[in-house]
Amino acid sequence: MVKDFSATISSFDNFKPEPQEWLVKVRQRGKKTVKTELCKRWISLDTETAWNHDEENPKAWIYQWAFKFGNQIVIGRRPSEFIKALRILANGFNLSPDRQLSVFVHNLSFDVEYLRQWLVEEFGKARMLCVKPHKFISFEVGGFLFKCTWKLSNKSLRAW
Repeated sequence: MVKDFSATISSFDNFKPEPQEWLVKVRQRGKKTVKTELCKRWISLDTETAWNHDEENPKAWIYQWAFKFGNQIVIGRRPSEFIKALRILANGFNLSPDRQLSVFVHNLSFDVEYLRQWLVEEFGKARMLCVKPHKFISFEVGGFLFKCTWKLSNKSLRAW
């Protein structure tokens, strides 16, 4: 059986998410039972970054990003465009801490350092799970649950 891996490529301003199915996850948090709805689909995200190589006045930036959600590949150049694409998802699916969409990133620790300021500014306070300072397993903000595929699988891209 051959799988169809075709996808529609669009820029962030043409992105229109399709309706999705949701799962209910039930867990105990102390004495309280917490129910969270999780989208059955997820985002796979990658960013490309650069820096000026000036040790005395370093500056770093994202020069492009892309994510796959279902059969759509969404691309953009600026972090502000990425935030707009996430806002489309957040509004379209009514995301909240109780209704979440997973975002898988290989080496989340790296990418979240470039995106954290933008994410917190747009979606509010974040919750982080780290094994060491700046070594993220997950980063939760505004109904998005960013997860590190490297830490969760213990495999580099080369090993994959």
